[in-house]
Amino acid sequence: MVRIAVLQHSSPCRRGTSFFVQPDGAPGHRLTQGSEGWKVRREVAPIEGYIVGNKSHSNAFYETDLTAQLEPRGERHLIVTGYMSHYCVDITVRRTVDLGYVVTLAGDGHGTSDDGALRHDQIAAHHNTLLSKVYDPKTQLTVKIPRKFRVLDRGNLQ
Repeated sequence: MVRIAVLQHSSPCRRGTSFFVQPDGAPGHRLTQGSEGWKVRREVAPIEGYIVGNKSHSNAFYETDLTAQLEPRGERHLIVTGYMSHYCVDITVRRTVDLGYVVTLAGDGHGTSDDGALRHDQIAAHHNTLLSKVYDPKTQLTVKIPRKFRVLDRGNLQ
């Protein structure tokens, strides 16, 4: 969570358009809107100026207006952070590539919980390796550690 907060306040993220997509679980789910599990931790809450949306599926694009929000702004490079590496982050990153965006996954800006078979750090590391190998000849997916981001002109990252 600390890395997500650091990245949120970094220059590249502050220069571009920032989106915060929060999951809404069905009634009775641990992420039901308004429940304790649904509440966002203060240190990673949306910052003033963020465009906030909600999703009812793991994929941040499915049945949301995220694409409609991105297109008129001309955003083509997305920096992705999040929680539930093996569900929401994985699915959203893959869909983002499918939609033709250039994607930078913050390598230690996503996390999850232990799932019984693997510890949270093993799951995140596995997804960094797995997602760094996703290939699409028309776009690009890069996994980077936030402290290694350096700002180029106009807020682009390298």
